[in-house]
Amino acid sequence: MTVPAPSSSFQQKTTARLLEALRSPLPPLPSSGKKRMDRRARIIELNDQLRTTFKGGRVQMTPGVYNLDAQLRGRAFSVMARYNKFDDSGEHDSGLFIFSGYAFQWRIEYRGTDGTGLSPDPADPEKTFRVLTLYAVDDVLALTR
Repeated sequence: MTVPAPSSSFQQKTTARLLEALRSPLPPLPSSGKKRMDRRARIIELNDQLRTTFKGGRVQMTPGVYNLDAQLRGRAFSVMARYNKFDDSGEHDSGLFIFSGYAFQWRIEYRGTDGTGLSPDPADPEKTFRVLTLYAVDDVLALTR
């Protein structure tokens, strides 16, 4: 069975449609990528606010940090507040630094508004209770043993 060749009228219509499609402006890109970036930027903003001002959640420490000299402990929190060594893909929700011969780690958890469970949306402060914990690395190592 052979397929008949398209008529010249068919070719003209198809060519006209293609040319029209090429001349028309491109549709806008889906906004999901922009929304994802806006959401990530909002999470970073909220995390930075908690880390730098201690506002917007709870700041706590492990016993290993609490047992340090009060002045050293205060300076460790100050170093954490100025921390800026984040990778490009992160949400500014954790870090590690060495200060005065001690290694410290900090982490922000996204909990439900009652302080338990996980937040359904870390970008929404009305649905999220942030908890920043400062650990002495000895505390972290003790938890893994």
